[in-house]
Amino acid sequence: MGRDRSGHRASPASPGSTNYFVNAQPYLPDRQGVPMSSSIHGLPFTMLRPAPMPTFFAIESLSGCGSTAQLSGFAPPPFPFPPIVTDVDYGQLTCGDPFPGAWQRLFQYCQLTAVTLPRPKSTATDTFILANRQTTAIPTGAVTPILSAVQNPAVNGASIFQTTTLTTTSVNLTWNAPAIGQPYGYYVTVYQLGTLTNGGTEEYIAVGHYGAAKTSIQVPFLATGNTYVFLITSETDGIANMEKNPLRAKIPNGEAAVISAPITIATP
Repeated sequence: MGRDRSGHRASPASPGSTNYFVNAQPYLPDRQGVPMSSSIHGLPFTMLRPAPMPTFFAIESLSGCGSTAQLSGFAPPPFPFPPIVTDVDYGQLTCGDPFPGAWQRLFQYCQLTAVTLPRPKSTATDTFILANRQTTAIPTGAVTPILSAVQNPAVNGASIFQTTTLTTTSVNLTWNAPAIGQPYGYYVTVYQLGTLTNGGTEEYIAVGHYGAAKTSIQVPFLATGNTYVFLITSETDGIANMEKNPLRAKIPNGEAAVISAPITIATP
């Protein structure tokens, strides 16, 4: 199968902002109530922080802690704190807790990274937000990572971080397991570069979301003439099973993601 590399790569990525939260899970002593996104259903505490909180973040929310495409023309949404990239000792943190003692308490740490991708045959760029998230019991010691992103991701045998043109719609994604943690599975979100109907804005639109217990997936329904980006998320959880009960949730759980460079399927 043919392949043509343009030499373009995604911009160097480093964490941009971080935050951490404490939530109470109403009526749930032994499991986690979650919606279909990576956010948590629950009642927020206000934590006493090592630095002043901006006014608009005074009420904590666990929404927005997930990997996704950023709408064109909008700045990536930051968390209120700079990324934690080295060991930091904040000492003991306290929080108000007015909720019933039987409700489970959850601690969530989230760090966001913005990745800028070159758009093929254009001077425009596109931004994706990658989240590294973990939810645990309230820690009594140091907070350490429980999961990292997949290693050596490839499309048809070549690194996904290189902008590529393929001459086939048979696309196989492969990767190695994360260096940290034991994932129960992986999710692959397929984004297609397309034009929105409200004003004709061109941007990446999610067109597929697939789960896999193994470290590879044959991506279906790709078409010639289109440009795609693949988001690969590793997932860990205390109870979930990708093939039997992927939507159950129990701490500890977490996710970490990588994003491909643009992959174009050439028109014959």
